[in-house]
Amino acid sequence: MKQLEKFLFIFLVIINTNAFTAKAFAQSKKKAPVDATKRPYLTIEDPKISPLSDLHKRLIIRSAIKIVMKSEQYQLIFSSPKSFEDAKFEFHKLELKGRKKKFGNNKSGYKLNYSLFDARTKKTIKEVNLSFVEERHLVYKSKLLLYELFFSKEKSKALEKKLKEETKKELLLKGTGNIKTAESLFAETVPNTNSADNKRNNEKLKKKDGKKSPKSKIKGLLSKNKKKSKFKVAKFKAPDLDLKKDAINTKVNPPKSFKIYSDFSFGVGYSELSVSSKSVIDVSNDLRMIGVNIEAAIQLEENSWNRIHVSFEMNKITSSNTFGISAPRNLNIIYDLGYRESFIRFQGGMEIETHSFANLGTAGEGIRAWDGTFVWFKAGVLLDALLFDHKVRVGGFFYNPFFGSSNFNSKETEITLTGSKYSFYVMGQIYGKWHIKGHFFEENITSQGLSTLQNQHTALTISAVFK
Repeated sequence: MKQLEKFLFIFLVIINTNAFTAKAFAQSKKKAPVDATKRPYLTIEDPKISPLSDLHKRLIIRSAIKIVMKSEQYQLIFSSPKSFEDAKFEFHKLELKGRKKKFGNNKSGYKLNYSLFDARTKKTIKEVNLSFVEERHLVYKSKLLLYELFFSKEKSKALEKKLKEETKKELLLKGTGNIKTAESLFAETVPNTNSADNKRNNEKLKKKDGKKSPKSKIKGLLSKNKKKSKFKVAKFKAPDLDLKKDAINTKVNPPKSFKIYSDFSFGVGYSELSVSSKSVIDVSNDLRMIGVNIEAAIQLEENSWNRIHVSFEMNKITSSNTFGISAPRNLNIIYDLGYRESFIRFQGGMEIETHSFANLGTAGEGIRAWDGTFVWFKAGVLLDALLFDHKVRVGGFFYNPFFGSSNFNSKETEITLTGSKYSFYVMGQIYGKWHIKGHFFEENITSQGLSTLQNQHTALTISAVFK
C-alpha cells in the first residue's frame, strides 16, 4: 500500500506541476509588444495539409500573416529563408500540418497540428493541435488554432463567434459557392461610365459602332438572349458500339502504406520495487532501480486511427541486493483502437515479462534468487484531456495469464505459474514534448502443482518521457 500512497502523491504533484507551468506560461505571455527592430524573424512554411484546396490554402496563409502581424512579436520574411537560417539571426518558422482521417460511420475530418519552432536549434517553441475538423470548418478552426498559438486559448475562445462569421463571408465571396446578383456581375463586367476617361472612350466607340456604348451593347445582347426561348437539338448519328463488352476499369487503387505513425518516444525513470515470496519461509526485498523505456507507434493505413505500439523496458538495480535478484524486463505489443482520439482509446495486447525473487528451494538450503517468465494478455482504457492547457493522460490495464514458469526448486526444473496483475498510470505534459509520468503495478503469482510458492511484486515508477 505504501507504493499506492506514493502513486497518489505523484498524481497530485503532476496536476499541480501542470497548473504551475501553465500559470507561469500565461504570465510570460502578458508582455508588451517587442520593439520592431528587435523582433525575431519568422517565415510561414507552405501548409502541409492533405488534401487542401487552393481556396482554403490561400485563406489559411492569409489568416496566418494577419494574426502574426497582430501579435507584434515577429518580423515577417517572404523570401530567402535559408540565408536567415544560416545566419546568426533569431529565426523562427511556422509549420502548418494536417491530414484527413476517417472516424465513425462514413465520416471524415482533419487532424491539425500547428507549431512554432526555432529554425536554427530545431526546438519546438509551442504547438497546438485539434482533431475532428470538418472540411467546411477548416479555415475557421485554423484561425482559432493560430490565435491560440500566437496569443492564448482564452483569446481564441473569445473570438470564436466573430471568426466564424468572418470566415463564412470570406468563403461566400471567394469560394465556388459564391452567390452574386446580376447587377453585381454587370457592375464587375462594365467599367464606370461616369468617369471622365470612360466618357471619352465611349464617345469614340459610338462613332465606330453606331453610337452604341459598351453598356448598351451588353444590355442588347442580354435582351436578345432572353427572347430566345426555344432550343433545337442537333441531329446526330449514333456510333456503332458493342454494348456487350465490359467497360474498362480505369479506377486506380493505391497500395496501402505501412509507415511509422509518430516518432519514437524515450523515457528514463526511477522505481521502487517490493518483492515478497512465501514458500518454505517468507522473504521480502525492497529494491531501488533506474530504467529506460523505448516505444514506437506503427500505423498500418494512412487514414486509420488504429495503431500498433511496440515498447521495451529494461532496468538496473542500484540499491543493496543481498540475494542477487535480477531486475525486471518486459516487452509489450499493443493494438490501439482510436474511438475518439482526443478523449478515449481502447488497448489490448500482450506483455512478455521476466521477474526474479528470493526464497528457499528446499528446507535446509540457503536462500537464493530464482527467475521466472510470464506472458500476459492485457486490456485497458486510456483517457486524454487538457488541464491548464497541458495534455494529461490517465490509463489502466488488467492482465490475464497466458503462460508462466519458474526454475524454482533445488533440481532447477521448471514449474508452472499462474496469477493476476493490474496497473495504472498518469502522464502530464510539462513543456513541449517533455512529459512526467507516474506508473504503478501489482502482480500476485502462485505456483501450480505440488509447490506452495506465492509471490507478490509491486512497483512505483516516476519517469521523464520525451515524445
